[in-house]
Amino acid sequence: FTADDNQTAEITVGEAFFEVSDLDAPAEAEPGAEIDVSATITNTGDAPGTQDVEFVFDNETAATEENVTLEPGDDTTVEFTPELPDDAGTFEHGVFTADDNQTAEITVGEAFFAVSDLDAPALAERESAIDVTATITNTGDVTGTQDVDFVFDGEVAATVEDVELGVEDDTTVTFEDVGLPDALGVFEHGVFTADDNQTAEITVSADFGDDGQLAQDTTGDGLLNDLTGDGEFTIVDVQVLFENFDGDAIQDNVAAFDFLGDDRVTIFDVQALFNQLQDEG
Repeated sequence: FTADDNQTAEITVGEAFFEVSDLDAPAEAEPGAEIDVSATITNTGDAPGTQDVEFVFDNETAATEENVTLEPGDDTTVEFTPELPDDAGTFEHGVFTADDNQTAEITVGEAFFAVSDLDAPALAERESAIDVTATITNTGDVTGTQDVDFVFDGEVAATVEDVELGVEDDTTVTFEDVGLPDALGVFEHGVFTADDNQTAEITVSADFGDDGQLAQDTTGDGLLNDLTGDGEFTIVDVQVLFENFDGDAIQDNVAAFDFLGDDRVTIFDVQALFNQLQDEG
């Protein structure tokens, strides 16, 4: 001001206020995982401002976006990719400015895919196909995705890919028309996840009487002593072995009929099977 002239101007005196909204973060994750977190920062005050914006996990600053500058009414999105701790549990986390914050909870844990209710035949003809089912239940504390395998004699025979289950959810996996080998014998098979499995034994067999009845193992030693497939071990089975021991079906599957234990099948295995029947009698 002077005695003769003056000029005026308006000065806005105020403060910035950095409000936090639209927090976006997973509700669950595995220990040690890297997660994506974002939030919107809006200057709802009446002056420009500059602040650091922090991602806070379990009351500790895990990451910082420095020198975020906003004019009044402006907003921006901040993003963080923190790595979670190895400890399991439920933790509070969120995005903080000097003025405001928004928080949420995250469960840090692992999925566990348990296998139950395996349903598969115990007896089937060689080179046939079987159907196998099992129940998969996520008994862990976070959602998970896994492949589920049907394993036959130590080898993966079929896979159901990308089975996703929430906590305590379950599903039935089905393996249809799984081909069996030409080999005869008793084999272990089952359904496997990365965490668990359930197995059983299946006898892959042949019909030596051409009556639809497959040879079986009635003694549990892995050898097909019931050649008639009638569920009983009798002198008739010894007779069938005598009539067939030098045929391809038996000679190509020595391990299933090696009653003498010398890695071959001869007339002496017939005698050994007869002796076994006598011992059981």
